[in-house]
Amino acid sequence: MSALPASQNAGRARRTVARDTMIMLQTQHNSYGPRRRLESLPRFTLIALCAMTMLILLWLALAISLQSVRFVLLSPEAYTGADAASVLSRFFGALVLLLLPVSRQGPRLRWVAAGFIVLGLGGLLFSIAWPPLFGRLAPNHSMFAAIAVWSVAGALFVIALSPYPLARRTRRIIASAVVAGVVVLGALLVVLDALPNLVTVTDLDPSFLREDAPLRGLTWWHWGLSSVPLVLSLLAAAFAVYHYLRAALGAWLVFAMLLLAGSQLHNLFWPSSYDPVLTTSDVLRLLFAATVLIGGVIELRHVAAERERLLAAEQEYSARLTELARLKNTFTAIVAHELRSPLIAVRSLAATLAYPELDPDQRSRAIATIEQQIERLSTLVRDVEDISAIDRSSFDVRIQPVPLATILENIEPFARTLSQDHAVLVSLPPHVLVRADCERIEQVLRNLVSNAVRYSPPGARIEVRAAVNGTQARIEVEDEGSGIPEQDLDRIFERFRRGSDPHAMTVKGSGLGLYLSRTIVEAHDSTLQVTSQPGVGSVFSFELEVVT
Repeated sequence: MSALPASQNAGRARRTVARDTMIMLQTQHNSYGPRRRLESLPRFTLIALCAMTMLILLWLALAISLQSVRFVLLSPEAYTGADAASVLSRFFGALVLLLLPVSRQGPRLRWVAAGFIVLGLGGLLFSIAWPPLFGRLAPNHSMFAAIAVWSVAGALFVIALSPYPLARRTRRIIASAVVAGVVVLGALLVVLDALPNLVTVTDLDPSFLREDAPLRGLTWWHWGLSSVPLVLSLLAAAFAVYHYLRAALGAWLVFAMLLLAGSQLHNLFWPSSYDPVLTTSDVLRLLFAATVLIGGVIELRHVAAERERLLAAEQEYSARLTELARLKNTFTAIVAHELRSPLIAVRSLAATLAYPELDPDQRSRAIATIEQQIERLSTLVRDVEDISAIDRSSFDVRIQPVPLATILENIEPFARTLSQDHAVLVSLPPHVLVRADCERIEQVLRNLVSNAVRYSPPGARIEVRAAVNGTQARIEVEDEGSGIPEQDLDRIFERFRRGSDPHAMTVKGSGLGLYLSRTIVEAHDSTLQVTSQPGVGSVFSFELEVVT
């Protein structure tokens, strides 16, 4: 027992509890491959994603071909209000993503948050702050500013959602490039008049009111530069779908990226940029902002639910530690009692053997009793060593073909060493090979027979039998003991646990035998089962695979 101090056992037990708790808390999001994830997606999500894409393309086609479905609203107040709502929702989405635990979806979402911040700052600067301070931007200036903001944000989204892992050095380089892009954007405001024209008209309002689609006066510079944020947003949408199929991204972000890509596509033909005109591209951007707002609320709900689960798990962990401490104290008392009784008996009998006047019969009985007590101590030590091996994950079984009769033939002599007051019957089966660790299965049967002897009255019958049914051999140990109350049928297999029946509590035992027996049987891909009726008896059974 000196090799297994109480503090070491307690430490191993605490590590076992911590390991079990961590396994319980592991997330299952990343365990699905793309095909399995695709099969498990809600059907309405797939339908909604496809329907949104088709509606965006159909709306664009109709807006170009039919004047009656074109959407143009010249209203500075309405535009300012819509853009202000968009700015606030983008900042809200960025804040939520920045507050998310890193372990949930990874640091890549920080880049998504950076993209939302760029979009929010662009709208705040050019749509809300600039007009009252410096006057309304010229069409060419407004379009350049919008393309620059959307390109920088699109690049951040592509970086965030790229399926390829990014090294720390690569991230620093990309971050430097983004900062340089922001600096260039500021410089453009100074030298904007020297840039080529994206549109030939000086006022977009008349063209919008004529509901021209595509907008008249667009140059090839517009088509070329506007394709940059479009391509970036399409890549971001594709990458978002890729991650969603692997359960690494929320559905709301996929919808947001699709709406952003759709707004860039509409913007090619009807660019409103930071002008006080609401067009189809602005409607899609407003929907994008609303999706970001809804997504932020969804993520906050996820965080709240996760914190609630963690709190519940922590409470369960604390309760298990408390229960473990109680069981450890109980086990310490049981082991001390189990050690004390044999040691007292051995000491007393050893002193008795010192008397020279003992006759040979008395001396032989004393020696036999000492041997029984030593065997009892050895069994207890083996059980504690096996428990320690289980905690270290070094408990193994050596399964090989073995005759079933070989396993059972040693049980009857073992039972006779336990008691002469019980009729132990062992029914040997016909010759059949089973897959088993012979020594471990004999350990299980010895534990079951020992329990049957301890919990059965003198003269009671104990039967060990085996029956072969196809590919399985079923082994049963039946007794006529006091039985087990129904509420104790599960707990008796737990470590250090014993039945709550008053008679059971008076029987000596460490509460380890059934726990070890269940562990051994489970290592053979089987289950140790019990049926019992109080006052009648119990039947413990398990199955072994027959070698065919």
